[in-house]
Amino acid sequence: FYDDDEGLDGRAILRSKYDLLMVNKIGSFEAILVKHKNLKTGAELYLEHYALVQEENDEGVPTVVGGYIRDLTEQVLIEKENKELNIANERLRKADLLAIKSGQVMVWYQDNDEFDGSMKFFGNDVYVDKLGLDMDEDGLISLSDFRKSYYRLSDEGYKLATELREKDLALAANELESYEKIRTIHKNHVTGDLIHLEHYCEVESRYEDGYIKSMGGFMIDVTDTVMNQRKIEFLAKRDALTGLYNRNYFENYVQNDIKESYSLLIFDLDGLKLINDSFGHLEGDKVIQFAATLLTEFYEEDSMISRIGVASL
Repeated sequence: FYDDDEGLDGRAILRSKYDLLMVNKIGSFEAILVKHKNLKTGAELYLEHYALVQEENDEGVPTVVGGYIRDLTEQVLIEKENKELNIANERLRKADLLAIKSGQVMVWYQDNDEFDGSMKFFGNDVYVDKLGLDMDEDGLISLSDFRKSYYRLSDEGYKLATELREKDLALAANELESYEKIRTIHKNHVTGDLIHLEHYCEVESRYEDGYIKSMGGFMIDVTDTVMNQRKIEFLAKRDALTGLYNRNYFENYVQNDIKESYSLLIFDLDGLKLINDSFGHLEGDKVIQFAATLLTEFYEEDSMISRIGVASL
């Protein structure tokens, strides 16, 4: 028997049935599922017990009891896994509903049977507000207006928009049924703010020729996540005070990326301790920042400038 709560509970039920059987209060029992442990391998087993009184003495006490045991391990484990999956799916469904209800998700769909999906689509209020779009009298959004929200003026924005376009073309060509976590940069039509959106899309149905009949999806604003990640990446290799590369980055650069022909200049700010002691560390920080600005403006763009010590650049 397996010595956990599940095993002990099953064992108790089996024991109680067996005791009733031996005092002739029941003539049989069946389908008592008990968790066992293989004594050699330690593997858990789920066994179903069946028993039947076959002979009794003159006093009615069972003298011969027979039965059999069925190994239901695989079936039980599959049922457990399915139960866990159902619980997880229900949690995801509730989470999705709560997310939509709380106004965090931009939901949309296109349906060529309801309206011209090549020109318009439905979007919720969050969708409209995030991108500064207009709805027509039927509550639909112009696909052309939405496409104008893509920000392509930066290399990153252009690249991300192109990647999403390729996914959309694959959907249209019946080469793909869904995609997820495709990030793009958009510009709000009203405020001009740039936002990072993560796209999720799925084809719901197609016509017989494979052309999309209806599709939908949602987008999540991941701007804060992207900005925080970039801040972390920046601080990992940059000095927070000056914005120059930090010592860790400098040492890694010298070891792995430095060119065969180079010049190395080290600047030490004399008198910084005196400034800190006399006027305070804030004034000392201004001196360091001033020196960093001078070096950045003076040296060409292909130079690598680092702060490698308190007063050393």
